[in-house]
Amino acid sequence: MSEVLPIVSATGSRAPSFSVHAAEVLAELSAEIEQLGAELCTSTEIVSTHMSTLQGIDLIAQKLAALANMLAADCPTTALEQVRLEALRKRFFTHQC
Repeated sequence: MSEVLPIVSATGSRAPSFSVHAAEVLAELSAEIEQLGAELCTSTEIVSTHMSTLQGIDLIAQKLAALANMLAADCPTTALEQVRLEALRKRFFTHQC
């Protein structure tokens, strides 16, 4: 399960309005995708035949949550340090503040 941090920057200040709203939408999408995956996991038939697809759904939810947290942060580098997905972290590594 992915964790979506509150949409408040590390310093306690709010990110610009557009970023806050975009981060909130991404966080909502993450939670919705995660819920859909959890519902599919209640079926043993689906789990036994579609495990890689379910793992893909979980990865999408994790990426959305990480993007929401990075977008809401004052500095993406700080948020990037908390991203647990190495592939995502590498994609953003060159775009530090």
